[in-house]
Amino acid sequence: MTPSVAQGEAVIRVQGLLKRFGPKTVLRGLDLEVYPGEFLALLGPNGAGKTTLLRILASLSRPTAGEVRIGGYRLPHEAAGVRRRLGVVSHLPLLYGDLSAEENLRFYGRLYGGSDLDERIDEALDLVGLSARRHDLVRTYSRGMQQRLAIARALLHDPEVLLLDEPYTGLDQDASAMLDNVLRQVAAQGRTIVMTSHDLSRAAALATRFAVLSRGRIVASVRREDIADGELLAFYRRAVSGEGGPLPPPPAPAAPPVPPKAPGQAAPARRETPFGRATLAVLWKDLAAEFRSRELLSAMLVFALLVILIFNFALDLNPKARLAATPGVLWVTLTFAGTLGLNRSMAIEKDRGCLDGLLLAPVDRSAIYFGKMLSNLAFMLLVAAIVMPVYSLLYNINLLQPGLLGVVLLGSIGYIAVGTLLATMSVQTRTREMLLPILLFPVIVPALIAAVKASSGLLQALPFDDIRAWFNLLITYDLVFTAVAYMVFDYIVEE
Repeated sequence: MTPSVAQGEAVIRVQGLLKRFGPKTVLRGLDLEVYPGEFLALLGPNGAGKTTLLRILASLSRPTAGEVRIGGYRLPHEAAGVRRRLGVVSHLPLLYGDLSAEENLRFYGRLYGGSDLDERIDEALDLVGLSARRHDLVRTYSRGMQQRLAIARALLHDPEVLLLDEPYTGLDQDASAMLDNVLRQVAAQGRTIVMTSHDLSRAAALATRFAVLSRGRIVASVRREDIADGELLAFYRRAVSGEGGPLPPPPAPAAPPVPPKAPGQAAPARRETPFGRATLAVLWKDLAAEFRSRELLSAMLVFALLVILIFNFALDLNPKARLAATPGVLWVTLTFAGTLGLNRSMAIEKDRGCLDGLLLAPVDRSAIYFGKMLSNLAFMLLVAAIVMPVYSLLYNINLLQPGLLGVVLLGSIGYIAVGTLLATMSVQTRTREMLLPILLFPVIVPALIAAVKASSGLLQALPFDDIRAWFNLLITYDLVFTAVAYMVFDYIVEE
């Protein structure tokens, strides 16, 4: 049975919410109700827990205790149902700089599914006034334009609830005024909006209700019609300081007004995006962005070719010794270049908040893993396809043998399967460049040994029966660790 919200009931209901980060308690038994059609401005000093609350509502962070329901769905157990009904705008735009505005929206539209994607992209760009710049790369946009495009991204799948975390951060007066106009249009469509803000004057002009969060709790709440013009600042200061005693929330309205949506604004079907479609969307996005910027591949290739050249001049060996050293040199080159690529691939997702954008989509999160794994594998194999002929010319050794190409494929699959998972884990830390090799190399040792041994046997023309065990080890390693990554990825990406 699909959860639903009856007339007059809260679309967001939070009871006894507790959130701890280690010994630090950020939210302390927080209670909150937001009703359909409301525009709630969530106010509070720095460190009050506003962003943490929104991340929990967005299913990006698990509560330590308490109950959270959105649209009748309970978090975190029914998070997929919640994600289909949410649009989120955060401090970061969650957009890819090497894709155009239209390509960004098309990518997110594929993740969210639904029909008439072209029409929805046109409507979203028209709403935020970016139709004329739809084919420009997002990295050429100003901060205000990126924030407007972030609004378009959040509205593309026609969400019932919009969460805005300090959307005015970094905007000038003109960009802020334009964002005001966009939010008024969105509110007029009857969406439920929760916005955190430090700008009380702007919140007073937009919101229909104000709630003050202080020391991890909602300490006061008031509707716009219940507070005089110009009194919001005094109300806020009184709530934060606690002077005059607690200010209880007002009674909930019996039937909050929900303005009708404009013609053509019917919500798309609420179905989960198929696994394969989500995987291919992530793969397409990575390939399109990389072949436009060539940032990741260039770094990998330069590094790999530099290693080969250094070994070529450093190892002045006879042909027999070179043949014996080739498997080790080849796999040192591929693994270190692969590590560089894995680090950069996940850093791109983290730096602009795009990893959160992926996690907000109503898809099986393992599809995100497989999409990233396939793109990383494609980059590593492309580097191998360039490096191996160069190596063959420099060392006068034929590496373009079918059996050896099979070993490179099997070894690369195992390396990328584990590396993508651990890169996702390490990218959350400040020392990600150092941490990834520390985590990866001990785990990948069995596959590397098998790849080196199998490569050596093929180059020495040994009978296949003599190296069959190494092939079997590579295949088993690939299957086991790919399955493990599939099962644990959802837990790895949780905050």
